[in-house]
Amino acid sequence: MSSEKYRLGFVGLQEHETLIFSCLLSIHSNKWPKPWEASANGSPHAILYDLSSPEGRREWQQAQSQSQPVPIAYAQDSLPDVRWRLKKPSDTSALIDLLKDLAISLEKKTDAVSPQPDPPVAVQPVESPKSATENSDSGLWRRIAALAERHQAANADVKEIKLILGGSIGAGKTTALRTISEIPPIHTEARASDIVRRMKSETTVAMDYGELTLPNGKKLRLYGTPGQVRYEFMSDILCRGGLGLVLLINNAGDNPMHELTHYLRVYGDFVKKTGAVLGITHMDQKTAPGLQEYEAYLAREKWKIPVFSVDVRKREQILAMLETLIVQLEEK
Repeated sequence: MSSEKYRLGFVGLQEHETLIFSCLLSIHSNKWPKPWEASANGSPHAILYDLSSPEGRREWQQAQSQSQPVPIAYAQDSLPDVRWRLKKPSDTSALIDLLKDLAISLEKKTDAVSPQPDPPVAVQPVESPKSATENSDSGLWRRIAALAERHQAANADVKEIKLILGGSIGAGKTTALRTISEIPPIHTEARASDIVRRMKSETTVAMDYGELTLPNGKKLRLYGTPGQVRYEFMSDILCRGGLGLVLLINNAGDNPMHELTHYLRVYGDFVKKTGAVLGITHMDQKTAPGLQEYEAYLAREKWKIPVFSVDVRKREQILAMLETLIVQLEEK
């Protein structure tokens, strides 16, 4: 089964799980010699079976007698006797490692000569900032590295270090991520109708991804979450194991205070466990509500979240928000 990409199918997963896996395949396609993609058309090279669903269990049992496509068990149990398995719920690094090993196995079977090194995602050419170890603000990155080590030591299931950028549509999440990422940020749009068989919607799900290399060599992964209300479940999935939240609100929007109320509800549990900073963007276009109104609202609602007026194109302003967030987390 020769192709420029490996295709991964899904059986028994809920629609939102299929969407998030599909977006992650696109975002992290450069992690493998030959990219993986969600199988919408054509024969998949492997199928992920959710063993918590009747359909997944049934088809998984039937697939045991087949060598192609490769069956992958997606289950809460460890299943030590199963070669290809993914623990549920899964983190991104576990998915990357599994598909990397599976790609090597598939290449051996097909005697492939040369892999395809280029990722399938088109990105805008940008000048990448220096790595965190080369920047003059390396003190901040050392503190993040130390905080991440403490975080991982306290949470054995956390395998990747990540910060979440969330907020309203048009607030500047993609630009903010581009401003601080040391790699050209990856922007992916997954069309729902191409991925989920029974969905009738033609809408797209957009996510952004960037990276910073910390002084200890580990990667700080930056995730920009979708702004659409109907895809807020993806924010919940991406926040798992995250260090904290940078929340951006577009002050030029129709009702920014309503947007703030909504996103505090979406991210509320995550923020209570970690921390957050609030950046108000586009205040040059619309000055009301002002920062004092945001601060007064947060105080009334018992939220201890620092508020900034921020131009997300300016690196020093993004770093000031990150430093404030790290101070919060260090005090927890």
